[in-house]
Amino acid sequence: MRYETDEAIRMIEKKAMKLKIRQLRNRIRILSGATLSVLILSVALLYRFSGFGSPDAVEMYGFGALMLSDDAGGYVLVGVLSFVLAAAITFGCIKYSVFRREKKSQSEADAEDPDG
Repeated sequence: MRYETDEAIRMIEKKAMKLKIRQLRNRIRILSGATLSVLILSVALLYRFSGFGSPDAVEMYGFGALMLSDDAGGYVLVGVLSFVLAAAITFGCIKYSVFRREKKSQSEADAEDPDG
């Protein structure tokens, strides 16, 4: 009787781990979609605020001089968005590595003690 209970507990733990992995993958997909959206938004904002395409700004001063102009707010906005996005990606990667480390240690503990 005890063997069946232990086996049932192992199966439940295995199913719970699979559900956690599925949730983590879904979060990674959502984060990837958000990353792509912010990238596209950043490029659009940079294009809009940098004055790209205006002949007097590009030909006369070059792109470096645009940072000194009054329209540098777009660059600041893109920089802040890029920083926030990079911080979110870093946080997600750290959380994922901790999760994998815990999963690996749990699987090693299960392999060492097969009777529970």
